[in-house]
Amino acid sequence: MKTIIPLISALVVFCSASITVFAATVPLQTGQTTCFKPDGSAFPCAGTGQDGELQKGTPWPDPRFTDNGDGTITDNLTGLIWAQNMKSPGFIDGFAALNCTKSGLQVTWQEALDHVKCINTFSYLGFSDWRLPTAVELASVVNYGVADQRAGLVSAGFISFGFSYWSATTRVDSATEAYALNRLGGNITTIYKGYNDTIYAWPVRGNQ
Repeated sequence: MKTIIPLISALVVFCSASITVFAATVPLQTGQTTCFKPDGSAFPCAGTGQDGELQKGTPWPDPRFTDNGDGTITDNLTGLIWAQNMKSPGFIDGFAALNCTKSGLQVTWQEALDHVKCINTFSYLGFSDWRLPTAVELASVVNYGVADQRAGLVSAGFISFGFSYWSATTRVDSATEAYALNRLGGNITTIYKGYNDTIYAWPVRGNQ
């Protein structure tokens, strides 16, 4: 069963709307530049106090992401290094000898953790320190200025999109669930750890 939690609420729960998993606490801009009425229609931002007007937080660098040309992409805002393949990478990237059975497949939460351990044993893309991202790290890539995150991630060079992505973070008040990112709306969801429909492992490394 899925429980949908607005991402801003999830960020407040995790770190008061800041990314604290990095070297310093970094309040991040959301990317939203439009303001909306309660009925969902857009209108001028001046004087609204909405996120689209204030745009508080650390400005995004340009470019936000750098394709490293080795199957990894660096987020120039956070310093995190993501697998370019967003769908449980492995042999589908040409690593024919990488015998990780869940490569490219939908996975449960435990299978996602185990898969990342597996790709580390084969030094996937030359690195052996891959891990599942935290919920806050997943949230950090979201651009709230767009309805579907896919276009921005495609332009950054990411490939093989899934619908949702597991984090390594457990929901402590319901420990059979973990937090995950929904790619379409960019919201954080809590999902039963045994669920595996349309949800994948997307490894990250760096800035622990």
